[in-house]
Amino acid sequence: KRFMSLNDTEKKDFILNLMNLDKFLLKKKEVDSQVKELNTNKIDVEKLLVSCQSKRSVYEDQLVDTSEIMNTIGGYQISALEQKLKALHLVQRPDNSKYEEVKKKARQKLQELDQIEQAVSTDRILCKQVQRELDQLESYNFNDAIECPSCNERFVESPSGSKKIEQLQLEHNKEIDAKRSELKAIVERINGSPNTRAKRDEIAELMRKVVKKEADEQEAYYNAVAQRSDLKSKIEIGKSKIAALNDILNKQEEFKGKISEIDNLASKANTKLAKINTDINVLTTISSILSPTGAPAYIVDSIVDIFNEKVSDFVSMIWPNATYSLQAFKENKAGDVKAKFSDKLVIAGRDVSIGSLSGGEFRCLSLAVDFAITDVVESVFGF
Repeated sequence: KRFMSLNDTEKKDFILNLMNLDKFLLKKKEVDSQVKELNTNKIDVEKLLVSCQSKRSVYEDQLVDTSEIMNTIGGYQISALEQKLKALHLVQRPDNSKYEEVKKKARQKLQELDQIEQAVSTDRILCKQVQRELDQLESYNFNDAIECPSCNERFVESPSGSKKIEQLQLEHNKEIDAKRSELKAIVERINGSPNTRAKRDEIAELMRKVVKKEADEQEAYYNAVAQRSDLKSKIEIGKSKIAALNDILNKQEEFKGKISEIDNLASKANTKLAKINTDINVLTTISSILSPTGAPAYIVDSIVDIFNEKVSDFVSMIWPNATYSLQAFKENKAGDVKAKFSDKLVIAGRDVSIGSLSGGEFRCLSLAVDFAITDVVESVFGF
């Protein structure tokens, strides 16, 4: 089939096949496939980066001020509380037996004082009784004496019979002396008895001190027991809270490690993404070059220029006033230009449709074109 019999698209395909430009399209498809795969990889890497940022935010939200936690742990002062608890354990239950012994001796002493006071009381009663008897003896009157008419001696009647008044007075005085001695002995005993009130006050003060000392020791012991219980509770609670805080501290290191791993992964992903973007840009540029409007278009334009130059020589031999040329664009009646393969015949300065040529004119033009194509092939491809 002659070149001139081809339509615009067929003419373009002929030239493309002639120059083996279909390899550009095949290579472009291969490059576009690579770009598509890289874009898929890019999406995966971008998703990975978004995931890394999300995970990093989760771990960052769980990071806290470790110095504040350390201050809180130190504030529990567990060591000081344990030392205080150890000291409280040294407080022993008081030995009440020693106080019972003191109380027992005090009661015995009080019993002795009771006996002394009872004896003094008895002596006081006896003293009053003896004093009355002495008073009676001292107040006795011998005026009742009877004078004997024969010897003029004076007698007094007594239970034992009549006695001379001198004898009776002598016995009376002896009885008075005895009563006085008895009274004196009683008074001496009374005066010689110890001051039981002072002794009682001393014992009472001692008992008060003993009772207070015992009560103080009991109170100190039970206070120590209560404090021990309170300290044990504080220490247990403190240790529990410290354990929880230490767990938080340990997790802080874990979180930082996770963040570091995420950052390393994100860094690698960013490096990979940068390479992917570079590869995409390079391959996109290559794809543009391989596209019909790229290198093939440039080659076609160059070949068309050579063809137009050759065909012009052959056409001028037939029609000196005619020109024929191929164009990589087409202009419509409105003057709009489109990227479409077309040819143009001008005779005597006027555009002429190829279809309006006579059979002889068409064959002449076709022959000129064939010669031009042959020259182009020989000059470009060397055969």
